[in-house]
This record gives sequence, structure tokens and C-alpha cells, in this order.
Amino acid sequence: YIENSVILDNSSYGINNNNSSDFLARADTIVNNNTYHGILLTGGTGNDCYQNVIYKANENQQGAGIQFSGAAGVASENDIDYYNWGIAGIWGADLSSDWTNAPRTANNRIYDCQYGLVVYANSNCNFGSQSDGGQPDGYNSSYDNTYDNAAVGLLHPTYTSSLTADYDWWGSNPPNSSLFYVASGNYGEFQDPLSTDPW
Repeated sequence: YIENSVILDNSSYGINNNNSSDFLARADTIVNNNTYHGILLTGGTGNDCYQNVIYKANENQQGAGIQFSGAAGVASENDIDYYNWGIAGIWGADLSSDWTNAPRTANNRIYDCQYGLVVYANSNCNFGSQSDGGQPDGYNSSYDNTYDNAAVGLLHPTYTSSLTADYDWWGSNPPNSSLFYVASGNYGEFQDPLSTDPW
């Protein structure tokens, strides 16, 4: 567990969890100026990130706020700003935004990044689905990102991936469809978008 910590001016990743399971990063603040990720989770299962504040001090939009690379787990109620990718699930990631802390009115917020949610290379991510009625996975906000608020198959599109992101806020009502990218052969679902920002 790494909880309630402030991580500043790190020379590499803010938090790097490599091939271990049942890891938790919760209520941490990570502020860096480098090209690395805020939190990198490589391999393992049950690796969760809750209620973290992660941003670039110099607004250089490099790295990922949270990246699951071949890892399985949950990213929920995080606040991410000024990264290249906000939250990424890549190379066989199995990721959701399972919302377990009911008093909150919002889930993840990703803004002022280049890409909000990024999914590719045999990864499956659930950031809200109609089968759960918008909770526990929905109520994410991804908006004001330079290129796309959500991108599926951005890289390595022949390794098919899926992103289900229903009941989320995309910066406008109705959302700007040009800010969603789904490569041919990949799957993206963005139904019942929220009419206002839950944040």
C-alpha cells in the first residue's frame, strides 16, 4: 500500500509496481516535471488506484497519469491533468473504474491531456456499462483533451481491444463525436452520456 503520500520531483515514475499483485495506491498526490508516468502498473492482478491527484507541474503532456500494462485492477476517483494519456490500459490490461466509495458524486476526471482514456493491444476496459445502470463504473469525466477524450486501438490496432464507457461526461451534451477514436476491428461503446459534469 502507498497511501496519503506526496511524491514530488521524482526522476522517474511516481509509483512503479512491477509484476506484483494486490497493490493499492490511494489518496496520493504525484506532481512531476519529467517524461514518465504518474503510476505504472506492469503485470499482476488486483492492482488498484483510488482517489489520487496526478499532474504535471510544467504541463508538458508526456507519459500517462495511470498506466496498466498487462495488469488487472481498478482506477477510480482519480484526478489527472496535463499528461499525454490520462488513464491507459495496454498490452492485455483488464481494467475498470469500479466505483466503490458511494458518497462521492463523481468517478475519475481526466482533462487537459492529449488523450483521455487510451486502450490498445488486447486490452478490455470498463468505464461504465448499461448492464450496471451507470454504476459502479460510470460517472467518469474526460474532456478538454487535445486529440481524443477516448481512443481504442490508437496503437497496434490489429491486437483488438474494447472500451465500454457509458454514463460518462465528455465535455458537452451531446458529446463531440470527433473526440472519440476507435480503430477498425476494435470496439468502443459510449452510450447514454451524462448531460452535466459530475465533478
